Amino acid sequence: MDYEQYLVDVSKLETPEEVSELLYNLSGVDVFKNTRKREIVEYRSLLCYLLRYNLEMRWEKIAKFMKINGKDFDHATAIHSVKMYDTYKLHNKRLEILRKKFKPKTKDEFITESKLDELKKRFKKLEEKYLKILDENKKLIVNQQFTVNEKEYRTLSRKNKEIYDERVTLILKSFKWKEYNTEFETINIAQ
Repeated sequence: MDYEQYLVDVSKLETPEEVSELLYNLSGVDVFKNTRKREIVEYRSLLCYLLRYNLEMRWEKIAKFMKINGKDFDHATAIHSVKMYDTYKLHNKRLEILRKKFKPKTKDEFITESKLDELKKRFKKLEEKYLKILDENKKLIVNQQFTVNEKEYRTLSRKNKEIYDERVTLILKSFKWKEYNTEFETINIAQ
């Protein structure tokens, strides 16, 4: 993307790469250097602030973005950096001037095409699963593979289903017991 294009409408910035590139072009400071020089720390704080509040990135995502670009960072460092922005802007007036150039997006603009495409794919998969299950259920009903008891079971309340399940479990256990214990002993208690 063209640098002059960003100056016309910086609200179109959608990725952290675009934001950091423009910040570098405007300030001339490489925020990814592993140094604690005051100027770099201040601009790094501004970048974290912009990523958090303009792009609504999560702390972990900010840390990951910084790591990818060579800066040792974790989510706690990102939180600290954003909290310190208010202090840094008091000493470096240029920070606030630059921050104002990065207009926050409206809520509608936050859903990028890639996020929207991902949501559409997820929806499509879930819809396919749902339709498949509906189709299977229709086939079972049409083929009348349900017994009369199975049909009745589907009409029971949740509590009655639990009672039914407990009783059926006992009956099934008795079938197994009878299957393995074919000889019965008669006990005479009338003595």
